[in-house]
Amino acid sequence: MALAGAALTMVVSACGGPTGSPGPAATISSPGVARLTVSSLELQSGRFPTDETCSGANHAPNVEWSGVSADAGAIALELVDHDAPGGSFTHWLVFVDNAGIPGRLMSSANNTVQGSNSFGRVGYGGPCPPAGQTHHYHLVVTALSRPLGTAGAGLKAGFSRAQLEAAIQADHIIARGELVATYSR
Repeated sequence: MALAGAALTMVVSACGGPTGSPGPAATISSPGVARLTVSSLELQSGRFPTDETCSGANHAPNVEWSGVSADAGAIALELVDHDAPGGSFTHWLVFVDNAGIPGRLMSSANNTVQGSNSFGRVGYGGPCPPAGQTHHYHLVVTALSRPLGTAGAGLKAGFSRAQLEAAIQADHIIARGELVATYSR
């Protein structure tokens, strides 16, 4: 799926925040970390379509990135709602280990390892904010110099966000980017 022409691409730079893109974004600050461009055809409007939420079919969006060298050991993806009433709510954790990682993650990809979300299930759980509230969903993609699976940090299917964060150590981060999309019911 070609997302290179997507109307909305949010770029977050370690050195200065969003550049050249409309819509909301947040700055991820890490000295020496390259900028990664993250996009999704499903999220190009800056809002989750119903099909990717608990009000619809609950399909995970396809995600694409650029700005990662072919020698990256892993790509990690986190989708988190920081507006949730009980604090940060994890909707999706996934990583792929591989030299020459492709610049996209299809929601049905077989080469991914998925973690547990805050719904208590492994895999994707779409946005589902309380009625009448608009929440911001942060899709963070991180490129790492080492694998996260058994050949690296030892993460296995069902890993937690705390385990992923512990495995993503600052000295292993090559590049990072973020796309922020909203949803309300």
